[in-house]
Amino acid sequence: MNLKSDLDITNNHQERHYDLDWLRVLAVLLLIYFHAAAVFYQGELGDFYIKNDLPSPVLGWFIFFVHQWHMPLFFLISGAASWFSLQLRTPMEYVNERFRRLLIHFIFGTLVLVPPQVYYKLLTHHTDIGSYLQFYPQFFNGIRP
Repeated sequence: MNLKSDLDITNNHQERHYDLDWLRVLAVLLLIYFHAAAVFYQGELGDFYIKNDLPSPVLGWFIFFVHQWHMPLFFLISGAASWFSLQLRTPMEYVNERFRRLLIHFIFGTLVLVPPQVYYKLLTHHTDIGSYLQFYPQFFNGIRP
């Protein structure tokens, strides 16, 4: 075989699914508006880390509506992407690739991004938790948030 036929075979197996790409883009954009609106929501779905004293009924309905299907949409997109990815690589290659791409981000988020949010939320609920340095080791005791 020559290079052109190798490229033709590769291109046939790696057809891009632009519909999934755009669905992912729109879901992430909606996520930004969802979290911005969550500040103004107070209801049965729980409290956001930061909340406004004056809730908004319109944004409350928006949160309630989007909450019903937004995370399932992310799982659907992720499952479809995994399915197509596993068509091109072995399960072990897939797992190794996922670890290399996600592990550092997961560790950074767990150690750096999430603890200050939980600390701030506990402070706003007048919980006597001491300083942030006293709280940080306790963050890892139990399930958060």
